[in-house]
Amino acid sequence: MTIAVGERLRAMRERRGMPISTLAKRAGMSRTTIYQIEGGHSAPRLDILNRLAVALEVSVLELIPEPAGAVA
Repeated sequence: MTIAVGERLRAMRERRGMPISTLAKRAGMSRTTIYQIEGGHSAPRLDILNRLAVALEVSVLELIPEPAGAVA
């Protein structure tokens, strides 16, 4: 799941044309933290996901991928 969260985070950030430095500043965290999450090297805690969601103006659930085979 760590890689999938990072991929979704990167995709959302890039769709908005937002550099990592801007996201880091809006979320109140370091660029290194964003790089680690986007690269799948760090699994963000819920409070970190919440800060990222607020910075991207999305819900936390939009950052978390659905499990494979999930039925909506």
